[in-house]
Amino acid sequence: MGTWSQPNTEEKAAKLERLMAKPLLKKDASDKLYHLTGDDDLFDFFEEFEEDADVRLLVRFHLERALDNLHLSYVTWDEAAIAICKRIIEA
Repeated sequence: MGTWSQPNTEEKAAKLERLMAKPLLKKDASDKLYHLTGDDDLFDFFEEFEEDADVRLLVRFHLERALDNLHLSYVTWDEAAIAICKRIIEA
């Protein structure tokens, strides 16, 4: 298990924000999120849902956990990326 990608740059966070603006179906989520917020635990949770389920709430919870644990992150986070991710969580 592990994390291989995080929305830690402004560019990646902005792409994630655009993606999260409309329903994100389980059947598409892993492919669309792979390079933005790739995480085994998150992707495993997707398996609990139907193919046409909107999984944005799971992504928001994952982001909130990531932001709460920035001190444990293996990558540096841009301040702009943090702000964008906070907007995503609050949406």
